[in-house]
Amino acid sequence: MGPEAQGDFTRWCQLGGLWTFVEAFGLIGFTLRQFELARSVQLRPYNAIAFSGPIAVFVSVFLIYPLGQSGWFFAPSFGVAAIFRFILFFQGFHNWTLNPFHMMGVAGVLGAALLCAIHGATVENTLFEDGDGANPIVVFVSIFFIYALGHSEVKI
Repeated sequence: MGPEAQGDFTRWCQLGGLWTFVEAFGLIGFTLRQFELARSVQLRPYNAIAFSGPIAVFVSVFLIYPLGQSGWFFAPSFGVAAIFRFILFFQGFHNWTLNPFHMMGVAGVLGAALLCAIHGATVENTLFEDGDGANPIVVFVSIFFIYALGHSEVKI
């Protein structure tokens, strides 16, 4: 409990402390449920591992940062507008966007999204079937042999 609650549990709940802990334990419980479901159907738990990233962000922003600043006042409220207010406040006091580690993280997330999109498009575009068994690799190789090497005819 922060100093604004003055040791009163009811006041702490009214200030948002209870909702923060309900959300934190709900997210942790959801991740553990993902692990349980993955094990029950004998799959690798990659979904739960991937979901642990947002949980780490939630814990750091909604729990660790306010506790480090000595009060729930510094925690963001729930909702889109409240998160934007928190980001403006955080940027104004801590200049977070110029932190090189933050820059590398953003570049990594955006780069990973781009690579996933490119990889997915490539895989999806090679998963078609037609009567003669042609696929983009065979067509590319045949065009390469015809034009680059001067062969007049290549059997596909």
